[in-house]
Amino acid sequence: MTGHRSAVALCLLFALSISAMAAQTAVAATPGGTTALTCKKKAEAGGAGFSKSHCKAADAVEAGAEYEHAAFSAPTEVEVSNKNTAGEPQTATIRGVVSSTTVEVQATEVTGTGTVSNQLTTRGEHFIQGEAALTYGNATVAAPAGKGCKVKGGKVVTESLAVTSSEQGDTLRFSPAKGTLFASFQIEGCSITALNGTYKVVGSVKCPPDGATITCTGASTTEQGTFEMHNHMAEIESVLTVSGRNGALGETEYTPLSATTTAISSGPATGTTTFTCEKRPEPGGAGFSEEHCRADHAVESGAEYEHAEAPEYTTTEVSGSGGPITFKGSFSGVEYEFEAAEAVAKGWTENVRTTGGEHFAYGEGTITFSGLKVNKPAGKGCKFKSESLTTQSLMASTAGIGMEVKVDPVEGTVLAEFVIECEIANFVTGTYKVEGSVKCPPEGATVTCSEASVTGQSTLKARGVKVGVAGSLTLSGRNPALKEVSYTPLSVTTVSTP
Repeated sequence: MTGHRSAVALCLLFALSISAMAAQTAVAATPGGTTALTCKKKAEAGGAGFSKSHCKAADAVEAGAEYEHAAFSAPTEVEVSNKNTAGEPQTATIRGVVSSTTVEVQATEVTGTGTVSNQLTTRGEHFIQGEAALTYGNATVAAPAGKGCKVKGGKVVTESLAVTSSEQGDTLRFSPAKGTLFASFQIEGCSITALNGTYKVVGSVKCPPDGATITCTGASTTEQGTFEMHNHMAEIESVLTVSGRNGALGETEYTPLSATTTAISSGPATGTTTFTCEKRPEPGGAGFSEEHCRADHAVESGAEYEHAEAPEYTTTEVSGSGGPITFKGSFSGVEYEFEAAEAVAKGWTENVRTTGGEHFAYGEGTITFSGLKVNKPAGKGCKFKSESLTTQSLMASTAGIGMEVKVDPVEGTVLAEFVIECEIANFVTGTYKVEGSVKCPPEGATVTCSEASVTGQSTLKARGVKVGVAGSLTLSGRNPALKEVSYTPLSVTTVSTP
C-alpha cells in the first residue's frame, strides 16, 4: 500500500537517481579522516609505537615502544581532565572584553564525562563523533584584579557539547548539542558594578588534538571569530586530556584516547557507479542503441551511445523528471491514493568510495511535485491544500546495497509533509508526514519504484503506517568542472576496479 505522499515518493526517486548518477568506477585515492584510537600499554615493550601513555606525535618511537594504538568501534565512555602527561593540572582561561574592561576567568580544575564513537560518512570520511559536558572548577576572576570580582559558586558548567572531527581537518569542533548556548555563569562582588551579572558564552571553537591531548589557544579561538562571551568576541585557552573505556567490551579502566588521521588503501573493489550516457561521434562497436544506456539497449556493434566516466569526488549537477507518481496507503481502515502528474528534481551527486574500496554514488537534492490530485477516496471532495509540493533535502546512496539506491532525509526522519482537505469529513483529512527511507533500483538513467517493493520494505511510512509508491524518474547531469553546459542522461552500473 502506497503512502499518501506522492511528493515523498518522487523525492525519494530523485534522491536515488542523484546518488546513482554519482556512482562510477574510480581509481583515485579514497578519503581518510580523523579517528579515535585507545592508547594502550603493550604487554611487553618493543617495536614501533609510543614512549608515553598519551600517544602524542612527539612520543612516537621506532623501537622500544611501551604504548601502542588500538582500534575501537562501539560508543566509548569518556572522562576529560586538564592534567597533562605528568599528571599536572593546566589552568584553563576564558577571556573577553566587557564594558571596555578585560574580564578573565581562570579554572585550575577541569572535569567532564560523555561518550565518543568512530563514524564513517556516506562519502567514506572517518570521523569522531561525541558528546560531553565540562565543569571548570576552582574558577576565579583573574582580571580585573583587586576589584573583588568572583565567580558565583566557584565553577563554570557547560551545556552538553557536541564534538566532531567531520570536515574539520586536523581539529575537533566543540559546539552546543542544542541551540547556541555553550555555558553560563555569574560574576558577583565587583566594585565595577557593570561587570556583575550573568555571563552567557555562545558559539563554537575548533582545537587540534595531539594524541590524547586537545589544546585550545587564545589566538586561534579569537581568529575563528565563532566564540562570544557577554555579546562580545572572546577566547579560550585550555588543555583537555581524554580517556575512555568501553563497557560493551567489559573494560573497567579508563585508557587515554588518541586522535589520529586515517588513510584508506585503494585495493581492488566493486560497486554500483554512475556514468554519463554520451552520443558517439559516429556509430560503431559495442555500447548502447539508445540515449539512456539501459541494459536492454546494449549492443555489440553499431552502438550510437556509450558510457563515459566522471572523476571521483567531483560534483555533478543533476536534473530529473518523471510522472505520473502514485502513492497508496490506508488510515483507520480508509484506503487512499494520491497522484502527482509531474515530478522535477534538482540536486547534485558524486562518485565516491568507502574505506573498503567499494564504489558508490552519493547525492543530495529536492524534488517538486505538481499536478497533485486525490484519486481515492472518490466523491469526498478531497484535494491537496497546496498546488505543488517540495520535499525536504534528501540524500541518496548506493553504498552496500548493490543495484539499488537508498534515500533518506539529510536531517531528521521526515521526507515530506503535506495537508489533504476533504469536503466530507473522513479519516483521510489532515496533515501527512512521510517518514523513513526507501530503496529503488536504477535501470540506465531511470530509477523506478514499484508499489509492492516499497510496501514490502516497510521503511516508508505516513501517519505511522507503511505506504507504497509507484513511479519513475529519469536523470541527467552535467559537470561544471568539465565545462559541461548540456545535461546528459546518467546511467548506473556495477563496476570492478582493476
